Amino acid sequence: MGVKLLVVTGKSGKIVGICRTPPPSGVETGPSVRIAPASPGHRLHEVEVPSEVMEIASPKDLAAAVARYLGRPRPEKPEPRAAP
Repeated sequence: MGVKLLVVTGKSGKIVGICRTPPPSGVETGPSVRIAPASPGHRLHEVEVPSEVMEIASPKDLAAAVARYLGRPRPEKPEPRAAP
Protein backbone atom coordinates (compact mmCIF):
# COMPACT_ATOMS: atom_id res chain seq x y z
CA MET A 1 0.00 0.00 0.00
CA GLY A 2 1.26 3.48 -0.82
CA VAL A 3 1.49 6.71 1.12
CA LYS A 4 -0.84 9.59 0.28
CA LEU A 5 0.84 12.99 0.07
CA LEU A 6 -0.28 16.57 -0.41
CA VAL A 7 2.02 18.38 -2.81
CA VAL A 8 2.04 22.11 -3.59
CA THR A 9 3.52 23.23 -6.90
CA GLY A 10 4.35 26.75 -8.06
CA LYS A 11 3.40 28.40 -11.35
CA SER A 12 6.26 26.62 -13.14
CA GLY A 13 5.17 23.22 -11.81
CA LYS A 14 8.14 22.98 -9.42
CA ILE A 15 7.36 21.39 -6.07
CA VAL A 16 7.34 23.94 -3.24
CA GLY A 17 5.91 21.78 -0.44
CA ILE A 18 5.19 18.14 0.47
CA CYS A 19 3.43 16.61 3.46
CA ARG A 20 1.54 13.43 4.27
CA THR A 21 -2.22 13.69 4.06
CA PRO A 22 -3.84 14.25 7.44
CA PRO A 23 -5.21 11.14 9.15
CA PRO A 24 -8.98 10.66 9.21
CA SER A 25 -10.65 12.65 11.97
CA GLY A 26 -10.80 10.81 15.24
CA VAL A 27 -7.54 8.94 14.63
CA GLU A 28 -4.89 9.73 17.24
CA THR A 29 -1.47 9.99 15.60
CA GLY A 30 0.12 12.90 17.42
CA PRO A 31 0.72 16.37 16.00
CA SER A 32 0.08 16.88 12.30
CA VAL A 33 0.76 19.63 9.80
CA ARG A 34 -1.35 20.77 6.86
CA ILE A 35 -0.14 22.64 3.82
CA ALA A 36 -2.07 24.78 1.37
CA PRO A 37 -1.24 26.90 -1.67
CA ALA A 38 0.15 30.28 -0.55
CA SER A 39 -0.53 32.23 -3.73
CA PRO A 40 -3.00 32.10 -6.62
CA GLY A 41 -0.36 30.51 -8.89
CA HIS A 42 0.17 27.53 -6.60
CA ARG A 43 -1.70 24.24 -7.05
CA LEU A 44 -2.47 21.53 -4.51
CA HIS A 45 -2.18 17.89 -5.60
CA GLU A 46 -2.91 14.66 -3.78
CA VAL A 47 -0.74 11.76 -4.92
CA GLU A 48 -0.05 8.25 -3.75
CA VAL A 49 3.56 7.09 -3.78
CA PRO A 50 5.17 3.78 -2.77
CA SER A 51 6.12 3.71 0.91
CA GLU A 52 9.80 3.37 -0.08
CA VAL A 53 9.71 6.98 -1.34
CA MET A 54 9.28 8.15 2.27
CA GLU A 55 12.71 6.68 3.14
CA ILE A 56 14.48 9.26 0.95
CA ALA A 57 16.39 11.62 3.26
CA SER A 58 17.39 14.38 0.84
CA PRO A 59 14.63 16.99 0.22
CA LYS A 60 15.88 17.45 -3.37
CA ASP A 61 15.78 13.69 -4.05
CA LEU A 62 12.38 13.37 -2.37
CA ALA A 63 10.94 16.14 -4.55
CA ALA A 64 12.36 14.46 -7.67
CA ALA A 65 10.83 11.11 -6.69
CA VAL A 66 7.42 12.62 -5.88
CA ALA A 67 7.44 14.67 -9.11
CA ARG A 68 7.28 11.44 -11.09
CA TYR A 69 3.79 10.85 -9.65
CA LEU A 70 2.39 14.31 -10.41
CA GLY A 71 0.17 14.62 -13.42
CA ARG A 72 -0.75 10.97 -13.51
CA PRO A 73 -4.46 10.63 -14.13
CA ARG A 74 -6.42 9.29 -11.22
CA PRO A 75 -8.65 6.32 -11.84
CA GLU A 76 -12.09 7.68 -12.51
CA LYS A 77 -14.90 6.69 -10.22
CA PRO A 78 -17.64 4.87 -12.09
CA GLU A 79 -20.71 6.98 -12.60
CA PRO A 80 -23.80 5.74 -10.77
CA ARG A 81 -26.22 3.91 -13.01
CA ALA A 82 -29.73 5.19 -13.34
CA ALA A 83 -32.40 2.97 -11.87
CA PRO A 84 -34.39 1.10 -14.55
